[in-house]
Amino acid sequence: YSELSADVLLLLEKERPHSPVNLTVPSIGSRWLVLEWTAIVREYSPIEECVITQESPHAADRSITVKSKLQGTSMSLSLREVISSHILPFTSYSFTVRACNHLGCSEDSKPVSVTTLQDL
Repeated sequence: YSELSADVLLLLEKERPHSPVNLTVPSIGSRWLVLEWTAIVREYSPIEECVITQESPHAADRSITVKSKLQGTSMSLSLREVISSHILPFTSYSFTVRACNHLGCSEDSKPVSVTTLQDL
């Protein structure tokens, strides 16, 4: 008869986050816009930040990093202040979002394209 060991090894496999979904532009002006999206938060793929990539034919591509403390199963962030300094009137833009943690970043979300309003 031998004693069974009470030691248990628990192995948790952590992974990069899943790609954000439902990227939309619910509100827009001539020099600002609001992006909203849903980031899927799972126990083994926490999200530490989101990276927004802005593409425009008139300027170099820009990446904007949004530090976020996420809880629950989804999030929606409004980013008016973050991106307003790089927005011009009557200009077309395309945006994507990636979710990142210490293991890396997700694939880009599906892009959303928008044209800002004209100045009055």
